[in-house]
Amino acid sequence: MSARMRVGLSPITQDQFEMFGHIDTEDVVKQIKEFLSMNSISQRQFGEHVLGLSQGSVSDLLARPKQWNMLTQKGREPFIRMKLFMREVLQSANKEKKNAAECSGIVLSCNDHQVRKIT
Repeated sequence: MSARMRVGLSPITQDQFEMFGHIDTEDVVKQIKEFLSMNSISQRQFGEHVLGLSQGSVSDLLARPKQWNMLTQKGREPFIRMKLFMREVLQSANKEKKNAAECSGIVLSCNDHQVRKIT
């Protein structure tokens, strides 16, 4: 049974392939490396849970990313998954910032003895 099947990763859809006409593979690899390092996430964990690949395959992708135009459709899949993952991370971070700003607004309004409804 492949790693992809074990962790239940769904195949990349045609829409997802079309969403990314071109990916700067070196840039996405740089973002992923920084994210993994900052969050103490191993290549093994990232590979198994996000890419459906072994640690060795992830290591190769991150060490020597091929140019987008040199990749087959199957070779592009991990980079699309990386882009989708980073998009989700950024959306989650933005949501957390918004929630934090709203919470600080509540605290400020309470300190000023004003009640303000935040939606």
